[in-house]
Amino acid sequence: MFNIHDLVLALFAGECFLIALILMWGLAHKHLRQRLLMVLALLNGMIATNVLIQYGAGLRTKAFDFSPDLFFLFAFASFLQGPVLFWYTLSLLKPSFELGKKAMWHLIPTLLTPPYLYFLYYRHSTELKRKLALDFEMLAPFPGNFNWFITLQKFITLGYGFYCVYLLSKQTRSAQHPTRSAQKADMQWLKLLLGSFLFVWIWSLVIHLSGFTRFYTYTFGDTMGIITNYLACGLLNGLLVYKLLHTNTSHTPYTTDSAEEPARDLLRPDYIEKVIKAMDEDKLFLNSRLTLEDFSTRIGVPSRQVSAIINRHLNQNFHEFVNKHRVDEAKRILGDLTNQQQNVMEIATTVGFNSKPAFNRFFKKFTGLTPSEYRDQTTRSLS
Repeated sequence: MFNIHDLVLALFAGECFLIALILMWGLAHKHLRQRLLMVLALLNGMIATNVLIQYGAGLRTKAFDFSPDLFFLFAFASFLQGPVLFWYTLSLLKPSFELGKKAMWHLIPTLLTPPYLYFLYYRHSTELKRKLALDFEMLAPFPGNFNWFITLQKFITLGYGFYCVYLLSKQTRSAQHPTRSAQKADMQWLKLLLGSFLFVWIWSLVIHLSGFTRFYTYTFGDTMGIITNYLACGLLNGLLVYKLLHTNTSHTPYTTDSAEEPARDLLRPDYIEKVIKAMDEDKLFLNSRLTLEDFSTRIGVPSRQVSAIINRHLNQNFHEFVNKHRVDEAKRILGDLTNQQQNVMEIATTVGFNSKPAFNRFFKKFTGLTPSEYRDQTTRSLS
């Protein structure tokens, strides 16, 4: 059923899906960058599967007989790959980066892909689909030319890749001080990742444009396409080896903070004041996605010093420190009779908790009561 080239492509797709599955494990406790890396792996698996179904000599006919609609099922993934790589790059370069409404503009090409393919392929009869998919008539010049669609995919993706390199270069040039080992590892990883993607994307675009302009024969183009698959598979395994060799280095977002200060400066009074002010006055704990790195960046104090202040001076860990302030804020809201119309879940969300069980657990830990019990007790005492 498969020849050796199809097996290589199937191996590449399987590896991508496996990596995505591993990254998905315990996803609720991972940072945005791990989530985006998981999506990136998943998209590459989809793209490889799509190529295998469309061009795999031993699979395409059987796939069509099983369901004609399997063809081009994951075509949207090529448009989504660029934006996800862009967001992943930002998540490493900017600790405070979050996916907001503006990020949705990047999804426009992805969202336009299904209606375009419906017009071009899915709306037709099975016999016409057979000609379009199996006889490569989709590549023939006619309104809605599929070749232009593929060309647009490749140019958009490559554009994102170059812009990511520009952002990384700009961030690196702006660093005025030596970075910590974890930050250096993140930057080295990002350089390798972007370099690998760009190499494959540039190669793929050159091969596509050469074939588009009939610069070479179909047989030669098919050979070049197979080489592209081997390159992608080889680079993926190279990235995996690199990642395995550097798993002992933690992921720390890249910042331009100065080098870590001596131990005697960890509990500096001005740093302590900043940490306390950030919670008591600025109320950074209201951000439900607040991390130690984000907190450190916001107040301009290196994360090592922040951690030392919370652990040694306040006798808590960062998780407890944040949730204690959230509970204190919830107590204030629950004790205010003007807020009686707010239910417990609304209050939990307002103060920065993501779920009601977590809110109840920490509230009882710090007060000995559930939020409802605390509200009832406070209401009776004020009546």
